[in-house]
Amino acid sequence: MKLGIVSDLHCNIHALDAVMPVLADLRIDHLIVLGDLFGYYPWAKQTWELLSSAPWPMTLIKGNHDEMMLRQEAPAAYASCIAQNLLDLAGTDAIETLKRLPFSRTLKFADQTFRLVHGTPADPENGRHYPTDSVPSNWEVGDETWLLLGHTHYPLFSALEHGGYVLNPGSVGQPRDGDPRASFATLDLNGNQHAFHRVEYDVRAAQAALREIDWCERSIRALDKRHSGTLDQPNLTS
Repeated sequence: MKLGIVSDLHCNIHALDAVMPVLADLRIDHLIVLGDLFGYYPWAKQTWELLSSAPWPMTLIKGNHDEMMLRQEAPAAYASCIAQNLLDLAGTDAIETLKRLPFSRTLKFADQTFRLVHGTPADPENGRHYPTDSVPSNWEVGDETWLLLGHTHYPLFSALEHGGYVLNPGSVGQPRDGDPRASFATLDLNGNQHAFHRVEYDVRAAQAALREIDWCERSIRALDKRHSGTLDQPNLTS
């Protein structure tokens, strides 16, 4: 059995359009989505429709941006995007589906346990675990157990000293590790072989489409950043 693992799509339909056929070529059997389907970019309905038409069984959890949309409460920097996403999703079943989703859930595949968390076990909505961080002992990752995390937009894999693994697939919609290509992971349960994948898409076309509608420049620049770090850093490629 092979799992496809994606996270932090953030309505970037340009990136998701490129990733979905690659997932098909890789012959995955089940798709896991670790939250933040929405936020940052305006293509919410197209993102939802493409996910909904996926040919594989799928397990979803929600992320902090998804929750902002449900609450209709967001910091000023995100408020206009969240409002636009809500308007775009009117008439779909996306909101009702999100209402039923947790930030964390546990699955069983091939006699192994998979804990899915958008943030961290300590803070499923907003916690962050970066590649340079150590894993707290109270996260209870054990033998034949996978902890699958999202939220940071950084791909990560750790084989833990006392058994178990931590994996973050990175972000499809807005990578922050210095590589602007869409990031996701696969996990072949025959031998526990994981792989990270990067998929090129037309970043400049996505940016041009966003500028045509006078979208947030900070979010536009984030798509082609080739340095790691926070969104607040300047775009070094221009």
